[in-house]
Amino acid sequence: MILDEREFYIRMGEDSELLRILTNSFINEIPKQLIHLENLLNENNFKNSQALAHTIKGMSGNMSAMRMQNTALNIEFACKEENIDAAFDNFIKLKKEFKKFIVYAEQSILKN
Repeated sequence: MILDEREFYIRMGEDSELLRILTNSFINEIPKQLIHLENLLNENNFKNSQALAHTIKGMSGNMSAMRMQNTALNIEFACKEENIDAAFDNFIKLKKEFKKFIVYAEQSILKN
């Protein structure tokens, strides 16, 4: 599930405007986090990559973006194990899941 929209709606107190504001904020913030994470992974900086993946996991969970949350968790585990190949494989998946999230959000939450 790209986004559990019902869970997100309930989590936000069934406030549609807050839903749109937070979704826009997430869409604007995640690209910065992804650039930073890619740079850290390129430097084999496992400690900071793990911490940033944890942050992205939390942000994604707060948005009920379950696929992104799970993929960020996989990056977190890969960094803990210092497995750069698995970290990068999941990083690529995370970027794809984020693109899917944007499309979904634009067709549903941000449509109005």
